[in-house]
Amino acid sequence: REFSGIQIYGDAWTWWASAQTRGLRTGRAPEVGAVLVFQPHGASTRGHVAVVSQILTERVMRISHANWGGSRGRIERDVTVVDVSPENDWSQVRVWHNPSNGLGISVYPTYGFIYQDDAAAMQRISAQAEGMQASGYQTAALSAASGQP
Repeated sequence: REFSGIQIYGDAWTWWASAQTRGLRTGRAPEVGAVLVFQPHGASTRGHVAVVSQILTERVMRISHANWGGSRGRIERDVTVVDVSPENDWSQVRVWHNPSNGLGISVYPTYGFIYQDDAAAMQRISAQAEGMQASGYQTAALSAASGQP
């Protein structure tokens, strides 16, 4: 909430319905500053939310999020996420896994994006992401995921 400026409360999986009920703009394409809402999946029974910090290609972006993969209370910035959905609609994603130094093997279902309507917040998020560089391994994984050499 602090990073995105989107003031929705409750378990992460409830954010999607809350956003729609409140008339917030939602959809299937990433925008810097938008919140990606993950559906409950496996051990993540409450879903997950993450803020889009950078769009790299039509199927690769970076997010900032907290409490991922057992790292309770820890914030990870500019984590790579790859769209692996058959329709290229971000309904299924893979997320960079720091402990293994690669894209995780799990595919996570998502509801979509809740868009940021506050221009100042979007500018702040873009400025924070500007100049960030992926590690060599992340860059190779991005190229492979996006079909580029």
